[in-house]
Amino acid sequence: MGVVSSSLYKGHRYPVEIISHCVWLYYRFPLSLREVEERHCCVR
Repeated sequence: MGVVSSSLYKGHRYPVEIISHCVWLYYRFPLSLREVEERHCCVR
């Protein structure tokens, strides 16, 4: 991951590394709520 300015996340409750990783995951694995529910049902 690249260097992220901490001023972008000033005042947020989570560390910059966590927010950046979550954003990366969001764009890397774009899933809709329906897809998540379908996958969850298949795992059971």
